Order: sequence, then C-alpha cells, then structure tokens
Amino acid sequence: MKAGILFGRSDHPVEWDSLDGKPVETWISLIVPDQEAGLHLQLLAQLSRQLVHPEFVTRLKQGTQEEVFTLISNIVNA
Repeated sequence: MKAGILFGRSDHPVEWDSLDGKPVETWISLIVPDQEAGLHLQLLAQLSRQLVHPEFVTRLKQGTQEEVFTLISNIVNA
C-alpha cells in the first residue's frame, strides 16, 4: 500500500469541528500506511507551509481538478 492524499471541495459548506467553528468547503485527507508512520508528518508539514499563502488557498478553492492535482503533486513531490 502507498500513501495518498484525498482532496475534496463542495459547493455547499459542510459542518465540521473546525478551530474557527465555521463550516468547510474544502478538505485534505492524508492516507498513510502504518509502516510509514512519519510520512504523514512530512506530508502535513509540506502542505501546511503552503496553506498560509492566500494564492495557494484560492487555487485550491477555485482551480480545476487538473490544476489542484498538479498543485498538490508539485508540493509533495518537491
């Protein structure tokens, strides 16, 4: 089994136990095998460094499927 990343986006906000209490419209899930326990921290760090950039967040929220795939792939494969 290999690690993977799931990205989702909805036109309708989803109630979530978010830190700010607001519903979410985009989400990222990391899927990592047990034997690669440290990999999730590496992936999380790579992605979280980008989430502070408004242009990155805008592309996640508004980009096409191919654009979002390329955006995330470029970050985790850098």
